[in-house]
Amino acid sequence: TDRAQAEGQTSGFVKLIVTPWRGKILGAHIVGPQAGELIQEVTLAMRRGLGVRVLADTIHVYPTLAMAVQQAALGFYTQWPAYRLVRQPLRVLVHRVR
Repeated sequence: TDRAQAEGQTSGFVKLIVTPWRGKILGAHIVGPQAGELIQEVTLAMRRGLGVRVLADTIHVYPTLAMAVQQAALGFYTQWPAYRLVRQPLRVLVHRVR
């Protein structure tokens, strides 16, 4: 994240474990200097039965380390199995709209 780069603390990562189709959060790995503070958002989502979509759609203050959770959640959509199927048709639609 930009905040981590500004503070010179770029070692670490956020990994979300989710179901492939529905995006249900099963767990997470967060490694880094502020991991204890970042995991709270994920545990709240898990306890309330919220999916990865909620984390991706949550507005985070910029620049904060918590944006790493949002970026990991957004990464789900590029790894989602059906993404490969809809990627090309979506590009065609985007070019037509422009």
